[in-house]
Amino acid sequence: MEDDPLLRLVETKMSQDAAPRRDGVLGGIGRACYRHRWLTLLSWILGVACLITLWTGFGAAPGATLCLREDDMVSGRMT
Repeated sequence: MEDDPLLRLVETKMSQDAAPRRDGVLGGIGRACYRHRWLTLLSWILGVACLITLWTGFGAAPGATLCLREDDMVSGRMT
């Protein structure tokens, strides 16, 4: 009975499942994001929507990375 291949396979599988994982914090976060894919996607979409709302709410134009004052452009000074 000890040479049964099915029993050996089950024992091997059980011993592998019981082994501690050593992926660290980032591995745990990745596993959680993979398990909860739709919640992760929804969180990203809501986060980006909140950032855009805050950005436009405080007067920033989307895509504006270099802001020149109008009087500098009229006078020809580009700093």
